[in-house]
Amino acid sequence: MRIFYKLLLALLATMLIIFGSLYWLMQWSFDRGMLNYVNQRDQQELQFLAKNLAEFYRLEQSWQGFRHFPHLWMEIQDISQKKQMLDSELLDDMYFFPPREPRRGHPPPPRGKRDREKGGQPVERKRPPPDHRFERPPPPENRPESSPFNRRPTLLDEEKQSVVGRYKANFQLLAIRSLQDNSVVGWLAWPPQKKLTDSYDLAFSERQNEAFLIIVAMMFVLAVIAAVLLSRQLVGPIVRLEKATSQLTKGDFSVALPSKGKDELAKLSRDVNELAATLQQNEESRKQWLADVSHDLRTPLAIVKGELEAIIDGIRPMNQESLHSLEEEVLHLQSLVQDLYELSNAEIGALRYQKASIDLVKLTGQAADRYRHQLETEELRLCTDIGIESAMIWGDETRLHQLFDNLLSNSLKYTDGPGLINVSLRQKRDVFILTIEDSAPAVPESALPHLFEHLFRVESSRNRQTGGSGLGLAIAKKIVDAHQGTILAKGSPLGGLAIEVSFNQYRNIE
Repeated sequence: MRIFYKLLLALLATMLIIFGSLYWLMQWSFDRGMLNYVNQRDQQELQFLAKNLAEFYRLEQSWQGFRHFPHLWMEIQDISQKKQMLDSELLDDMYFFPPREPRRGHPPPPRGKRDREKGGQPVERKRPPPDHRFERPPPPENRPESSPFNRRPTLLDEEKQSVVGRYKANFQLLAIRSLQDNSVVGWLAWPPQKKLTDSYDLAFSERQNEAFLIIVAMMFVLAVIAAVLLSRQLVGPIVRLEKATSQLTKGDFSVALPSKGKDELAKLSRDVNELAATLQQNEESRKQWLADVSHDLRTPLAIVKGELEAIIDGIRPMNQESLHSLEEEVLHLQSLVQDLYELSNAEIGALRYQKASIDLVKLTGQAADRYRHQLETEELRLCTDIGIESAMIWGDETRLHQLFDNLLSNSLKYTDGPGLINVSLRQKRDVFILTIEDSAPAVPESALPHLFEHLFRVESSRNRQTGGSGLGLAIAKKIVDAHQGTILAKGSPLGGLAIEVSFNQYRNIE
């Protein structure tokens, strides 16, 4: 499966989980909020009942009336639901509900008024005994199904002990406060509503859930569109990288990927571009290396072949001079092959180094003495300037002798006589700096950075009589690198070339 479809499916699955969870959480939150609203509405509906109970406590100064006359609890609920305030006359009528049957021949006493004697003084009626039983009146016909009165509210005293009805810990509570000092004299408790039962509430909840579902579905569709666009945007650079790497494996290094941005894909694109440029440069260097090696090997072979053909054809006599000329060409060819072999070993790390503590002052003096006679033969004067007594470094003596030979032989080949070659050694802090300078001719500034490249020579004619193989300085750089040093080519104050080599001081800590 393509990465585009994998990424798209992963995004869609993630969004499906997120939006499904979002819909469930919205629905759950709304249902809880709706239940809280209904329970708060029940509390508002029972506020009037709490006021009537506070009035009952003011008139009776206790809750004992409910214990002896349970029908009073339903009577007060009925008048509270009708928003009717309790007073003393209405309470007296409740105690005698239903009314006593009148005597034969006498009308029933009036409801809500006290009987009076002929003198106009009120006559207190005696309340029925506590064991008097009355029929419970039916609930009003217009009471809603979800009304808290249908869930049988409970009356508690100030210590939350049940006076009328049952009580559980999860019941909702509403304080009943005294009308005299606003202290809590009781509690009104009722069971909370755990689900919606009213048809209007259920219809409203269903409409909201449908709206939530539509909103979530629309958001999911928009998210799908965004996921498709985002997947294409993310996969685009990956597809370009895949095509670029395929080109590189086929040998096509002309890769140029857009690398705008600071993310990982942009960095990877820049790395692929640099890799393509490096491979292109290596390929060009390889071709140039093969061409240079072929040229340098072909030249002495062509000379040997030409001289042998001249001897065979009788054009050139077979004498000591001819054999000496052939020997020179063979030696030159052998030297070139040996340099190529050493450089290849240095490139792959096959050169072995047996390092020890070495005095660079001693090595410099030995190299100068070894080349002094040969330089004088070419009318070149060698001067040494060693201003320090000891320069201990950690290195391989054989390879360092080879380094001196390559540097001095390079000056010998390219310095015109009469001329001057100056070898100096000085110390700068913990670094020893060896400098080999020669007189004219000078090296162009543009050629200085390329002097340590393979088979590079300043003269374009590659004349083997005036120049070497072009590998001496390249081998010298490999030797210096193996000793953790640095080598630099620059113009010489004497008019020629200056090679500066730096080595770190060796300190033997025992």
